Amino acid sequence: MNATAIALVGNPNVGKSVLFHRLTGAYVNVSNYPGTTVEVARATARFDATVDLVDTPGVLTLPARSDDERATMRALLQEPLRAVVQVGDAKNLRRTLTLTALLAELGVPAVLALNMHDEAGARGVTVDAQALADALGIPVVPTVATGGEGVAQLTHHLAGARMPQPLLHYDAAAEAAIADLAERIAAHAPHPRLSARGLAILYLGHDSEVEA
Repeated sequence: MNATAIALVGNPNVGKSVLFHRLTGAYVNVSNYPGTTVEVARATARFDATVDLVDTPGVLTLPARSDDERATMRALLQEPLRAVVQVGDAKNLRRTLTLTALLAELGVPAVLALNMHDEAGARGVTVDAQALADALGIPVVPTVATGGEGVAQLTHHLAGARMPQPLLHYDAAAEAAIADLAERIAAHAPHPRLSARGLAILYLGHDSEVEA
């Protein structure tokens, strides 16, 4: 399957939908995601007519627990993803990077749009985007979606989306369980885009979408 979609993923209220409209413009299709009652927006990217952008519901964490999180997980599982744009809140880097670490396990090329960095600056919070990019192994782009700041740079960096560096390490027993299950997934139920390790972690966390 050709990778023809880019998913925008992030915590609630980080400006994800505003950024989505900046990247797509008009002709946005809003509908229930297949098999759910949750609405998602989908539109053709302004920068590439062969790519669909999918604005997934806000997630607090993974494994999925809420309907919104299950719809987002279903999109990650089912969409022909070329990349993921994680939209993060520059004012709350801890929460942003918690989700980054979880998404990194899935092995999908990613770019981090660190949104609302103007509000962060007004609160005295500054982020060294280059140092963060070096640590994560992916492009990090400061953005202000409401004003369009950083959108052109984000579009440029999407071509260089990379798989993030793994950030999470578990105790020996957990790592052994993850490795065993990942080996079984790779052998018997490989996913065309998501890593067996990431799926094993979510399965062990009782993510219903991954279990299904």
